[in-house]
Amino acid sequence: MSSSYSSTAYLFDSVQACKSFARNEKHDYPASTYSQILDIAAERFYGYDSFSLLKAEYRKKVDNAVVVSENGSAKCPICELLFSPQDRSDVNEHRKIHERFDAYYIATSYAPAGYAERESLKTNAHKLLQNEDTDAEVRHWEIILRSWFDRSLSSAIRGGFGLKHPEYEEYCSMLVSSLSPKPACINRLIEKFGTQPGVIPTGQTYWSLKR
Repeated sequence: MSSSYSSTAYLFDSVQACKSFARNEKHDYPASTYSQILDIAAERFYGYDSFSLLKAEYRKKVDNAVVVSENGSAKCPICELLFSPQDRSDVNEHRKIHERFDAYYIATSYAPAGYAERESLKTNAHKLLQNEDTDAEVRHWEIILRSWFDRSLSSAIRGGFGLKHPEYEEYCSMLVSSLSPKPACINRLIEKFGTQPGVIPTGQTYWSLKR
């Protein structure tokens, strides 16, 4: 988990905790408005003079998490959104999507790897594949499966249904029987993960929410 991710997730959790406090403890502050209780929570628990300052700090951290290229476009290494930092609607869209990643991390303590890390691990694992029925071959395939899992999960989080995405082992069970060409260690993979054919169409690696 990157330092950018940890700082934005921590502040997101603080913002949500203040909102929860204001909703659940309003009976203790009958003379105060919801906004005033938010301010009380921000000052008492996090040392901010107001809730708006805490929220502004969170947005600043999210905005600063991006990497701006020479052509002026911005990409977030966490939510992977590519956008124009000069376009207010793009900035707001990034904040909304980034918040989903922070919410997922707070709920699960898991942060899917970003594009660069996924591709590096997957490429190296492919190079090491020997089409052998060995424990080492299973480990190489697990790295590849993990990279696909993180990519699929990131897509689900961006779409707003990350918490509905299957966990790693269940996700792997949806793919192992359709791996092509079939690995020599296929029986080991099936023994490890089980198999759920047909959930993810053959040739695809993205899980999708059935509506």
